Amino acid sequence: MTQGNMKFNQIFFSIVMILFVSSYIQAQHRGDNLSFQGLDGFNNYGIKAAAMGGTHVAGTYDVNSIFGNPAGLSGLKNIQFTLSANNYEQKWWENQDYRSNRQFVTLPFYLSGLYVPNPANNGKWDYDAFFKDPTYIVEDPTLGLDPYSSEAANWQRDKNEFAFNNIALAIPFSLFETDLVAAASYSKKSILDYDRNNTYLDPHIGFSGYGGLAGRVTAADDTVNFNWFDFSRIRTGSLNQITFGVAADLFPFLKLGVSANIINGESDDFHGLNKIGYFSLIGGANSFKFSYDTLNTTESGTSKYSALKLSFGTVISLNRINIGIQLNTPYTLEREYNLTKVIAKKSGNQTVQLTGTDKAKYPLGIAIGINFKPIDQFTLAFDLENTPYSKTEFEMSSPDSTLNSYADQTIVRFGMEYKVLDYLSILAGFRNEPKLFIPDGSAEKESGPNSKFYTVGASLDFFFGRFDFAFEYNVMKYYDSYFSNTNYVTEKFTNIMFSYTYTF
Repeated sequence: MTQGNMKFNQIFFSIVMILFVSSYIQAQHRGDNLSFQGLDGFNNYGIKAAAMGGTHVAGTYDVNSIFGNPAGLSGLKNIQFTLSANNYEQKWWENQDYRSNRQFVTLPFYLSGLYVPNPANNGKWDYDAFFKDPTYIVEDPTLGLDPYSSEAANWQRDKNEFAFNNIALAIPFSLFETDLVAAASYSKKSILDYDRNNTYLDPHIGFSGYGGLAGRVTAADDTVNFNWFDFSRIRTGSLNQITFGVAADLFPFLKLGVSANIINGESDDFHGLNKIGYFSLIGGANSFKFSYDTLNTTESGTSKYSALKLSFGTVISLNRINIGIQLNTPYTLEREYNLTKVIAKKSGNQTVQLTGTDKAKYPLGIAIGINFKPIDQFTLAFDLENTPYSKTEFEMSSPDSTLNSYADQTIVRFGMEYKVLDYLSILAGFRNEPKLFIPDGSAEKESGPNSKFYTVGASLDFFFGRFDFAFEYNVMKYYDSYFSNTNYVTEKFTNIMFSYTYTF
C-alpha cells in the first residue's frame, strides 16, 4: 500500500487528574483497548510543595512529607493535622492535518469529512460517483489557522471539578530514647480517561508501526480492503489512597523514613467500535470503492484496582543544605474487570461476558533533592526523579495487540520560597514532566513529550497553623506523524489548590 493512502484520526488522550498535582496522559495511539489507561501515577505533593514546582524530596518537619519523602516527617515537635482541597479545569483538543497522495488523491476527502458519501453510491467506483452524482461535493478546508489552536481543532473536551481530597495527621513520640514521628493520610484521586477516533482503520494502512501494512495496489488484480470505524473509550472513577509512614532522627544530621501506600478503587469503563463502512482499493491509482456497513461492538462494565506501594527516604542536613533521597520500590497494580461485550450485526446481537485480572509491574524509581538556604529568608529547592518505566511488565489475562510499552521518565523540579514577613512567604516553581508515551511516528523513541508546569503560591501562618495556596498552569503540545496526516494535540490544565495545616 502506498504511503499516505488516507487520513485517520488518532486521538491521544488519557487523563488522570491527580489531585493536588497535575494530569497524566497515557498512550492512546490509534485507539487502544481497555487496560491501564489513567492509572500511571500515584505520587501526591503537599500544597506548599506543589507551589514550589513539586519539590519535596529534601523538605523537613512537616506532616505533608507523608505525600513525598517520609523522612521529612522527622524533626516534627508537635502534632500536625492538614486538610486540602483543589479546583481544576482540564481542556484538550486535537487537529488532524490531512494530506492527499498521488495514488489515492480523493480518498482522504471521505475520512476528513470534506465529502460525505451518498448511500446510493454504495460499492460504486469513486470516479463514477463523482461524474454521475451531483451530490458529490467536496467542502473547502479551513486554512491559515495555528494547527495547535482550539479554532483548528476537530474535537474539544473539557472537565472541571472541586473536591476536598486529602487529610493527614502526624504525631511525634519517643521510643528507646529515639525521636520518632508517625503519620497517616487519606487521598482521593479522580480518574478520567477519554479517547476518540472517528477514523479508526483496520488494517491500519496509514502507519507501518501497527503491522498489517499491505503492499502497494498497482496491478489490475490487486485488491486491499480496510474497515472504517468510529472508536471511543471512556473511563471514569476514583482511586483511594491510604498512606502510613514513620520517620526517625538517627543522628542530628540524619533522618530516615518509610511509608506504605495502600491503593484501591473502581471505575466505569466503556469501549466502542461502530463500523461506518469499508474501502476496497482495486487496480491502481484512484481506483477504489466505498460502502457503508454496520457492525457495532461495545464493551461496558467495571474495573477494580488494588496495589501496595512502599517508599523509603533519607534526609541529610548540613548547615544550610538539606540533601534528600527517596526510593519508590517496585509494585504491582492489579486490575480486575467485569465487562459485557455486545456485537450488533444486521442478523442480531451477540453478547459475551468478559472477566479477568490484568497486572502491571512497575519498576524501582529514585528521586534526589536539594534544599539550599543562602539566607534565613530565602530557600531554593531542586529535585531530580527517574523511573525506568520502559521496564514495566504487563501480565494480561487475554492477548492485547494494542498494548504499548511505556517510555522512561526523568522529572526535573525547581522551587523557591521568599519569606516576605515572619508570617508570610511567597512561593514559585517549575516542573518538567515527560509523559509515559511515545507519539506515533516520533523520531524520539526513548522519552515522551515534555510537559512543563509553572506554579506560584503563598504560605501564611495564622491561628496556630498555616494556610497554603498554590496555582498551577500547564499547556502541553505534541504531534503524531503518519504517512497521510499529522495530528496536533493540545492539553491545557489549570489547578487551584489550598490547604490548612494545624499545629497542636
